[in-house]
Amino acid sequence: PLSSSGRMKFLFELMEDGSKNYSGNKFSESVEIEGIIFNVSPGMVAISCLPEKIEKAIIFLYEYLLVPEMKLDSFCKLKRKIVAEIYHLYDSASYVAGEISRKSVYRGHPYGRSFLGSASGIKSLSLCGLNAAYGSFITPFGAIVAICGAVDMDLVVDLWNKYLGSWRGDFISDGLLDHPKPVRRKLIHHEMNREQSVIAVSGLSLSRTDDRYNDISIFDQYFSGGVLSSMSSRLFLLREHTGMFYSIS
Repeated sequence: PLSSSGRMKFLFELMEDGSKNYSGNKFSESVEIEGIIFNVSPGMVAISCLPEKIEKAIIFLYEYLLVPEMKLDSFCKLKRKIVAEIYHLYDSASYVAGEISRKSVYRGHPYGRSFLGSASGIKSLSLCGLNAAYGSFITPFGAIVAICGAVDMDLVVDLWNKYLGSWRGDFISDGLLDHPKPVRRKLIHHEMNREQSVIAVSGLSLSRTDDRYNDISIFDQYFSGGVLSSMSSRLFLLREHTGMFYSIS
């Protein structure tokens, strides 16, 4: 439901704030002391470490996924932090332009929802509700494990089975039952008391299965900088030569 937007991001951040054997800040501090990079986003956990730290990394993964602490004081602190982040972002004309564009293009489709959620939605979250979400959505069912680097694969498999082999979970159905629908042309003017103006042109693009997708992706990289916001794109050169705008991509 729309009211749950931002809930999973909240949950994934809360799970980082302590576990059964690494209470509170000790979890993130221990990860850092071991020289391990632990990146989390809804639907994915990515860990980077030296080969000799593989077992420690999998232990941290076990702590994060299977025995998160999820204490009330951590929940309240994180709620205040995320609400403050949302208020701060809505003070940015660039962010607001992106939100308006996404909601206008995707309308009622889940793609149109903010991954952060709304301030009112985050304020309405409860620790009980997040625990229920943890039980429903944190599952290994259908998960893919990708391992890259100079590691002993047999050792990784043995360690995985040792720490995570007993992990079980339920099937999660795909909530995206349909594709976004095309939209009619529309001009939107959103008033903000700012010295800078933001102009955004948005619309549905090609499907990733379209034969032209790779060609368009290369053109996007060359012309606008693509997802990497390259500073060698044609549009960025226009910015350098004219000084007409602060950023363009």
